[in-house]
Amino acid sequence: MSNNITDKPELPKVGMRSTLSALDLKSGAGWLASADAAVRDRFLSEIGEGGLCALPFLFEFWALPHQLPPEGDWRSWVIMGGRGAGKTRAGSEWVRSMVEGFKPLDKGVGTDCLGLLRGVWRARLGREPEAVPTYSMDWSEPQGEERMWAAARRHLTEKSPDEPAAGDVLLFRMRDGRVAKHVGIVSATGAVPRFIHAYSGYGVVENTLSDPWRRRVVACFEFPLEDK
Repeated sequence: MSNNITDKPELPKVGMRSTLSALDLKSGAGWLASADAAVRDRFLSEIGEGGLCALPFLFEFWALPHQLPPEGDWRSWVIMGGRGAGKTRAGSEWVRSMVEGFKPLDKGVGTDCLGLLRGVWRARLGREPEAVPTYSMDWSEPQGEERMWAAARRHLTEKSPDEPAAGDVLLFRMRDGRVAKHVGIVSATGAVPRFIHAYSGYGVVENTLSDPWRRRVVACFEFPLEDK
């Protein structure tokens, strides 16, 4: 045993997000606020009127890294921070996401991106091709399985993402290293392509398919002429 009083026991190393984030770990809002005026103006113009209205309610855009739920399979989430660290808001937003992760498909009722796609399928083709279990915001993340991609390949017709047409389904990978599980439907092509999708918490919006969105597209699909 060492007699050196400066020796300290080595603590186990665990993965965590610190409330004292490095300067390069900003929220989306922090990035936008520190961006050049030209970049900021382009971003705000490209998300469209619907995106501007929805932006204040998109917690993932405003949250700091430690306010986002951990990756992987977890049972307890502890945020260690002082007053003003955003602990209560982070917890309440996670609970809200659990409640809103699965929505009914009735018209006039809120939906997520998959619910929107399912509603279009039902309106166009009738019976859904398979049952969708209840899911949460981090579904398929712990396993790292591309479940949305696999399901789309089972029931839709895959095509090149470089040639989307109106009515096609786009699959997005929203974060590097995460599974692709956000979907939208192309609403316009040409000089200013647009797509319709749902943001959790504030409804269905139409956005310009700008370069930041294009970079996130990993696959494109057509609806079948009839239910397979």
